[in-house]
Amino acid sequence: MSRTKQVQRIVVTGVLGLGLLGLGATGLPGIPLPVAVAQQVGDPNPEPDSRQVSPDTSISGVFSEAQVNPNSVRIVVNDRDVTRQSTITRTFFSYRPPSPLPTGRNTVRVTYAGAGGATRTVQWSFRVQPAQAQVKINSITHNADSQPLGPGSTFLATINGTPRSQATVWLVREGRTPEALSAQEVSPGVYVATLAVRSGDVFRNGVVVGRLQRNDQLVNGAASQPVEFVNTATNTPVPPIGTVPPTNPTNPGVVALQPQFTSHRTGDEIRTRGFTLVGQTRPRAVVQIRVTSQVPVFGGVITVAPQTLVNQDVVADGNGRFEIAVPYRGVVPAGAEYRVRAVGRSGNEASAPAELVLVQGR
Repeated sequence: MSRTKQVQRIVVTGVLGLGLLGLGATGLPGIPLPVAVAQQVGDPNPEPDSRQVSPDTSISGVFSEAQVNPNSVRIVVNDRDVTRQSTITRTFFSYRPPSPLPTGRNTVRVTYAGAGGATRTVQWSFRVQPAQAQVKINSITHNADSQPLGPGSTFLATINGTPRSQATVWLVREGRTPEALSAQEVSPGVYVATLAVRSGDVFRNGVVVGRLQRNDQLVNGAASQPVEFVNTATNTPVPPIGTVPPTNPTNPGVVALQPQFTSHRTGDEIRTRGFTLVGQTRPRAVVQIRVTSQVPVFGGVITVAPQTLVNQDVVADGNGRFEIAVPYRGVVPAGAEYRVRAVGRSGNEASAPAELVLVQGR
């Protein structure tokens, strides 16, 4: 299918037959959305009436109408309301199904309050091909989720997904053309894109969209956390426990590759539902992190209810900082243990493992 056909018009039917305002919108670079004669959503994914769609695809689109109230948006997929599981801004929406979409025809309906408060409705359908060896995105993360980035900082986005794919990261900012960032596969299935933050590049609630493509399979996803750039210089905050990992004793100019956790120490108590691990390693190193939980009984002689919470690679930023969110799954009783193991990799070099044991509090 030609690139121009990838931009589809989805005509929005207003509840009062409204929607004849001519609005222009900007699509992905090189693919401008045409001036509308009716309200519409641009760059819908999957494309309307498309076939052979991956069951693991995400569903997304760009609002062409200005000032859409995110609180007014409702997203329904296959007659099920998925609004709470979706990422929604004033210009963009995305939903990533927690399980593969069913084979055959799938439907999407998006409603929102347009200009003057009139309700708009967008709907389209596509067909999912039977499950096979699919290209998929496991996660999309970035380093602007905990604090804004300013001039002189480096924005870093990471896609974890199917190895040996072509990867692209899009930075979607309100009122601007989405910016494509080239991504490189730094280890199997780990793709990294960077962008130097420039003076005057100020925005809030930016969205990071990742795309993987291999042969005729293409899948998109969006990071769950928004991006914010500010016009004042920022520095990566120094974690409260520890700073930069020690240098290599055999080569003092080289930062040690073994990960050092700066957010937690062995024996720390977790009192939240889920937590975030933060650490330091060599800049741009890949850190392989595995987190499991288990419940010790009989004084720790045996353990029960083991489960893997995280088994993922993350990439340290230019300062060597890395972080990963550990999800809360089910009911974790007080006294349960979280066992963390991390190994740093840089080229053909691998570090000794770093390990933590954390305890679930009441």
